Amino acid sequence: MLRLFPAIVKKNDGRFLVRGGNQVNKENAKLERTVLVEFPSYEVAQSVYAGEDYQNAVVHIKDCSFRDFVISEGL
Repeated sequence: MLRLFPAIVKKNDGRFLVRGGNQVNKENAKLERTVLVEFPSYEVAQSVYAGEDYQNAVVHIKDCSFRDFVISEGL
């Protein structure tokens, strides 16, 4: 999955704003790593998530990864 996702992001004109790095968890945050991706629009983000590329890639980590996945409309 880690190798597949950058290509999916690039293919859909997305860009990584945060991808790992130092992180201090505050106020009930429990996950070890944060990845934040910006897409051209909320609709593009929705279509990437629902799309065949992402859904085929996520199968590889479905049973071995705990994730908190959110799509949020930005500024």
